[in-house]
Order: sequence, then C-alpha cells, then structure tokens
Amino acid sequence: MPYDNQRLVAFVFNISLLLLLSAKTSSSFLLRSTPFEQEIVVPFPRSTSSTTNINMAPPTTNEDWTTVNGKLGHVSSRGAANLALPMAYLAHHFTSIDTGNACHPTDNPQGYITVAVAENKLVTDLLQERLGTGTQTAHAGFMEDSEVYSYGPPSGLPVLKQAVATLLQDRFLGTASDTPEINPNHIAIGAGVMNFLSNLFFALGQSGDAVLIPAPYYAAFDNDVRAYAGCITVPVECQHPELGPTVQELQDAKDQAEAKGLKVRFLLLTNPHNPLGVVYTAEVLTSAISWARTQKMESIVDEIYALSVFGDDSKDNVKFESTLKLYKNDLGHDVHLLWGLSKDFGASGFRIGVLYTQNELLLEALGNLIAFAWVSHPMQRIMANMLSDTQFCDHFLTTSTQRLRASYQACTKVLTELDVPFVQAQAGMFVYLDLNHNDDNRGGIVATAQDEAILSDIFMTRARMVLTPGQTQHDPIPGRFRICYAYVSPEVLAIGMERLAKVMTKIRARTTGPSSEQEQPGLLGGNWIQEDKYWQDIL
Repeated sequence: MPYDNQRLVAFVFNISLLLLLSAKTSSSFLLRSTPFEQEIVVPFPRSTSSTTNINMAPPTTNEDWTTVNGKLGHVSSRGAANLALPMAYLAHHFTSIDTGNACHPTDNPQGYITVAVAENKLVTDLLQERLGTGTQTAHAGFMEDSEVYSYGPPSGLPVLKQAVATLLQDRFLGTASDTPEINPNHIAIGAGVMNFLSNLFFALGQSGDAVLIPAPYYAAFDNDVRAYAGCITVPVECQHPELGPTVQELQDAKDQAEAKGLKVRFLLLTNPHNPLGVVYTAEVLTSAISWARTQKMESIVDEIYALSVFGDDSKDNVKFESTLKLYKNDLGHDVHLLWGLSKDFGASGFRIGVLYTQNELLLEALGNLIAFAWVSHPMQRIMANMLSDTQFCDHFLTTSTQRLRASYQACTKVLTELDVPFVQAQAGMFVYLDLNHNDDNRGGIVATAQDEAILSDIFMTRARMVLTPGQTQHDPIPGRFRICYAYVSPEVLAIGMERLAKVMTKIRARTTGPSSEQEQPGLLGGNWIQEDKYWQDIL
C-alpha cells in the first residue's frame, strides 16, 4: 500500500477512535471551569428526532435550559469557554456589518466605517482580475489533476508546497551560496495562520503552559493560544515596544509568570509587527531567540506581513530580514516560521496558512491535526498556479506596497495635523496612535482604561467608526488605538479621518485648557458625553 494511502487509512482509523472515545466521555454537562462568575448548568437538550436514543433524561421545561448572552441552549464547559468573542471590539464590527449600512463615498457617506480589521482590501481588484478572468483559474483548480476530487495528504498538496518553497526561497531566504535551499517537505499547508498557531501550542505544549508575547500584540493571539491548546498568554511589557523586547524584559516576564506557578514554554514574535507596523532588527530577533533557547523554549515567528513592507531603505528604517535568512535556513527543531496569504496577498477569505519547520516529528503530528482544517484541493491548485506566476506576483506586490504607502501617508497626514502622536510604521496595514493624556501629550484625551472604553464607544455610536482599542491588545498604557487603513478604500478612509478629527476637536474643547470641565484621573465624564446635539454634526 502506498505511503500516502497508509497515512489516510491511519487517519480515518484515528478519527473513528476519537469519536468513539468522545461519545463515551461526553456525559458531563455541569460547567465548573468557565470564564463566567457563576456556575452554569446546561443540561442535554430535548431531542427533536424520534430515532435518537440518548441515555439521559431530557429537560422537561424551558427552565432547564440556560440563557447566556441572549442565546438559549446548551454547551459543555469547553463550549462555554468559547462563548465570548475572541476580540471584544468585534461586536461593534459585526454590528456595522449586520446593519447593512457600510459607508460608501457617494451612495452612503454617513455609513459605518470599520478600521479595526487588518485586511488589505486595496488589492482586491488585482486578485479579481487574475482569478476571475479567462479559464486559467478554473483549469488549474479543477482540470489539471483529477486527484483534486479525492482525499490527499492533509498537510498540503506537493504542487502547492513546491510553489510556497520557491516563494520562501526567492522572497524570504535569498540565494547565498552557503545556505541550503528550502525543503518542500518542511512545509505544511493549513486553513490560516491561526490554525497553525493553535496546533503548534497543542502539539508542542501542554494545557496551562505559558506563551510570552511582547506587548502590545495582535488581540486574536489570546484566542489562538487558549481555545484548543488551553495555553496562557503572558504579555511582555517593553519600555520601547517599537524597538522590540530586550533579553532582560523577556527574563523579567518569565520570572513573574513562574512566580505565579506557570510553566513558560513558548516565545511568540511577530515581525513585521502588528499593531505597531515596525520591523525588528536582526539583533533583536536573534537575541530573543537565543535567549529562548537557553530557557529550552520553543520560538514561533509570525512573518505574515513579510511582503507588506512599504518603507524605504533609508537610515531611519530597518530593513526586513526573515528569520530564514538570519539563520541561513538552519532553524533547528525549536524555531518555527509562519506565513500566509491573508495579509500580503489580501486573501484572508481563502484560508491559506503556511508553516515552515525543520522539526520533522512535529510535522508528522500535524499531519493528523491539520486534517480538521484541511484546505480544499481546488483552492490549493489555484493558489499554486498563482504563486508560480512570477510576473503576476512581482506586479501585485509592487502595487500593493505602493497603495499601502499612499493610504498610510493619508492617514498619518491627518494625525500630524491633529498633533496626535503615532508609531512611525514601515510595514503592515495599520497605524498605532496615542491619545493618552500625559505631560508629553497634553492634547491626548484618555487618562484611564475607562476613558478608553468611553472613547471607543463614542467612535462607534457618534462617528460610526470601529477602531481597535489598545486595551484589547494588552497595551499597559490606556488611550492607544490601531487604525487599519487598508480595510477601506482611500475615499472612505478620508471620510473616516475627517470624522475622527471632528471627535478629537470636540472632546479637546471639553477636556483641555482653562475651560476644561473634567478633573483627573478620568477625562471623559460629564453629561455632555450623552448629549446628542453635541455630536450631531460628526456625520
């Protein structure tokens, strides 16, 4: 029997065994370890099928059901741990979507504007042109190989692995004579980088293990770490976050976590950085990874914005160098690289994530785990065809960086005019602004975490804008927000920045100077916050 068929048979057998075991062990429905303050009893629901035979008394009245967040039903303790949205600000984002009232520069200029989602919609037209015209895409996805209609290796088709290997070789690693080439067998393909993060923590750690992440960091990491693997995030506070963590800051965070009884197992780095948009120097990266090795920790480097570097090579900017290049493609068994199409290719809906690791035993384990988030074969072949089109990729990435730079400059121009400090970015698709009121930034309008929450609500309800609050990104200083300027067109971004300027002007008139109605430590209080007439000219 061929090796791939043996793996498939083994996989099917393992799934059957897991289903059998889960059926025998899922009889407990009393929630005791949940994120809620009160214990929640969620009994098994009344069956709607006359053929279902459940060896458990069904609920007899509606009172036996549980209502959480306005939803009636039942879940296990593991389900209850995942009831909350992974990022609190997404509730505002989904509200703006559900209303069907998105801003359009001419048709609906007063609609909602979301700048809280890190997607590059500035290049959607390029993808549509490449994938939606002619017969090339359909032929690549459905006609080149009839195997697309069958089961295959869960960790990715060889044709896509080879295309990704070539991309990593040409755009991440380079062709130095003393550097071994990228091995496609060290690549795994899965449904997005978040899937790989979850599986890495699951396969390399134990429930309760801690993950060090320099703060502020991408808000969804908390969910990626916790949801399946049951690990715990530990924010690393940095004196200069834009420069990256020092070895001492990493050690201090580890010591504090261990003092609380945690076992620190992982270091998670993002380069280029989200939400700061900065690029770490080679020294910062290698020092952090070297330190992690002395602590016998696993290092995971998320380079999902590697091809979205729009800053020039001036002395004020750091040249991006992939971990692959820094270590000359010799990562060992404890350094793992992540990338995907969601950001650099503006294709988050395609769900294509990439793991590059030289830990072959880990790849063997992931061969089973990835099967729960298998990327469809037609999509894999279509993406292999696109990534192998060097002429298209060159044009796409060049145009993408040009458009990112233009939107970044349009956004920061307004912030500069408003005298709002922000982190000078050179990559990604966001700008990180600082509205904290302190001695160096007296024009700031936020003094406390409560102020930040109030301001976030003002942006949503008065300006119909959704920004990413810094508190959700574990920023220890209140009043910082992320603006994802590439999620909207330049025309909509201009409308949004005009609304932001109006909000800033109105709040500053009430919170700064001799006429200020507020007192420290909170700035955003008072009845004027609730006065509709005060905000009526924002939209």
